[in-house]
Amino acid sequence: MLNPSPPTGISSTSPKSVVDFHSSTFARQLSYFEMLLFKSVPISELNYWVKGEKDEKKCPNLNILTQFVNKVTRWVSSEVVSSSNLKHRQTIIKHFITILQHCYELKNFTGVLEILMGLKHFSITRLKASWNLPEKYTTIFQQIAPLGVPENNWRVLRKHISDALGTQFGCVPYIGLFLSDLTFIKDGGGGKLENGHIGWDKNMKLYSTLHTIEALQAGDIVDVQPDPYYQFYFCSELNPLDEPEIIKRSKSFEPPQ
Repeated sequence: MLNPSPPTGISSTSPKSVVDFHSSTFARQLSYFEMLLFKSVPISELNYWVKGEKDEKKCPNLNILTQFVNKVTRWVSSEVVSSSNLKHRQTIIKHFITILQHCYELKNFTGVLEILMGLKHFSITRLKASWNLPEKYTTIFQQIAPLGVPENNWRVLRKHISDALGTQFGCVPYIGLFLSDLTFIKDGGGGKLENGHIGWDKNMKLYSTLHTIEALQAGDIVDVQPDPYYQFYFCSELNPLDEPEIIKRSKSFEPPQ
């Protein structure tokens, strides 16, 4: 799934930068793709993950999903520092905020967190001139930003995911939230019996979390006709910079005072 052949019709003029894509279409296609990734993770892999067996052999689909989330997050930061031109960097940030808004409306909370984390990376937030945007964009960003705040056990994000459960189209939840829950259940004290088996209380918490994931996987994103080019782009054309290079470019564009 993550190694598609280039679709026919790809040329040198095909979009390469995020600003080459229509923001609404990009958000819809990303939401569709990330819902597929989320649905592809079987509960059996999450059980392996809880046991500490997190390798790609035991949890191939879960690893694909988490790696993709990390890749998109770093790609967002990379796109911002891809240009030495201030106005173009501002255009890139505005475009990402518009995509962020569309992902939020589509209830793609994976996409929301990827963009928030990418834009809130310290190498991007320090670019004060690049963030000198029209009020329209800063307002949108500030309204959605609380979803990316982990305080109070991700209270705002949890509320949004909970509200989406049982609705017609559901949502694409942020998998990191559930992996944190599973880690807490696994490592929480008082949950093991003398024979080493998981106790009743911990078992019920584990069941509840896995049941919620299954319920979310039964949902769907709004009706989207998948575009082969976008699948190819998401799989093969996202080429984020490494962390040191992102930091280096950020400091070269707006040197530390």
